[in-house]
Amino acid sequence: MPRSPSSSSGDARANRWGVTPLHLASSPRRAARLLARGASSIVADVDAESGWTPLHRALHRGHLRVAAVLLERGGASLHSPADHRGRTPLDLLTARCKRLLPWTSAWTSPWTSQQREATPCDVYSWGSGVNFQLGTGAVDDAPAPRRLDVLAVASPAPDDDDEMSDAIIHHSGGGVLAVSCSKFHGLAACADGTLRAWGHGRGGRLGLRDAKIHDGDEAVLLPRRVRGFGVRRRVVTVAAGKHHSLVATDDGECYAWGLAADGRLGYVLEDDAADVAAAAAAAETGSQPTPRRVRGALERRRVVAVAASNRYSVVVTSDGEAFSFGCNARGQLGHGQTGIQSAHIATPRAIEQLKPRRVASVSAAKHHAVATTADGAAWQWGRGDSSATRVRFPARADDDSSSSSSSSSSTTVR
Repeated sequence: MPRSPSSSSGDARANRWGVTPLHLASSPRRAARLLARGASSIVADVDAESGWTPLHRALHRGHLRVAAVLLERGGASLHSPADHRGRTPLDLLTARCKRLLPWTSAWTSPWTSQQREATPCDVYSWGSGVNFQLGTGAVDDAPAPRRLDVLAVASPAPDDDDEMSDAIIHHSGGGVLAVSCSKFHGLAACADGTLRAWGHGRGGRLGLRDAKIHDGDEAVLLPRRVRGFGVRRRVVTVAAGKHHSLVATDDGECYAWGLAADGRLGYVLEDDAADVAAAAAAAETGSQPTPRRVRGALERRRVVAVAASNRYSVVVTSDGEAFSFGCNARGQLGHGQTGIQSAHIATPRAIEQLKPRRVASVSAAKHHAVATTADGAAWQWGRGDSSATRVRFPARADDDSSSSSSSSSSTTVR
């Protein structure tokens, strides 16, 4: 291995692609020797091509004993950093396990549960159809559940980019993995990776390119395919806000579209604006009619959960962080006293108060939001209080009785 004469940790020298000898170590003895000679200082260094650390590479190649040395002696972390595709070393390890063993819920981390393999389901809707949001073709009140037949057997259209084609193939691979409905529209992530939308599309909330739908002149009574998602970009989770929509794909990319006011989409419409705040203000009445990726702080992270409300959005990444953007008038973004006092935030910002807890899920209402963490706790913020506070649940009566029983008897009651 090449050695740098100008460094005491000569075995840590990187080549022009950012690859160090520690990246290439194929035995625990060699890795330990490199660490002993000073390579521990670069254990978190990433290569230029993939953004991988030595631990990423060791886990990808199945060198588990090398990985153990890096963790025990080098101070490496399974949870950071994320590579260029937003994958942590732990993500690579679990991906390898999924290829070798049958997939079960035991392999699912709390913060990635929304992306596990799920059984496709049928979708039923009922209630008011005045805004065309039932997806069954009904525009009146529906007192009883009715199945959305198009979604029950949805298959990829003959043309993967043809949003107008609603052709279906009757087979067992159809169904829906995730669904979300709001006042004016609904979204469904289908088992074939496609996205279907229906309802009143004024402002672009449906993500369809038809100008008449975008302008509100025509409604979509039955689920219609949204262009851009399918075999090559599979949608796994969806969120329908009042006037905008969010989805996440199996690669962890987040897309948003619809009304852009308040920064709820996570990006500004004027990419070339010198002043982001000015661009956001200029886009107050603007809209994005088709799906567009949310970047910024999410660029190299993997989004696993999304939530959308009237004027803001919240997403969760695979490393357990929560990010919010949009209207902050009632503190619903959860940034507390972190110095972020703006009424609107147009790009994703991490909710620092939830760290270092790992967020598992999030739900957004009109003026407040609630998140659950991997330790089973629930946190809430908004309605005038921008600080995230833990939800305190009253003790159950059976808990008290169990405690008293266990104190007076050696028998444990379960």
